[in-house]
Amino acid sequence: MPGNFQRFGYRLWTFDFLPQFARQAGSIVRRDVSPGFVAVELLAWLNGHKIIRLGYTTLQELISKTLSAERPRLGGLLAEILYEEAQHFRYLVS
Repeated sequence: MPGNFQRFGYRLWTFDFLPQFARQAGSIVRRDVSPGFVAVELLAWLNGHKIIRLGYTTLQELISKTLSAERPRLGGLLAEILYEEAQHFRYLVS
């Protein structure tokens, strides 16, 4: 007999969902890098796809890895903007 969750179309979390879930996490951190925001958005994504929540440790590890991967991208963007501003300032003062 299927569990009650299956009657409503919900599925248990499996690591088969991880690639799609990780892509979603990557998309979320491009909007906001606060861990709380990322967690809430990922939980909403799981609910929207009718997937029963994964374990806390797995969720925590995924958020941590995603935020760590985003730091170099943000650092590069910031360095590029600061470099352009410095070049503009040098032009203005010369």
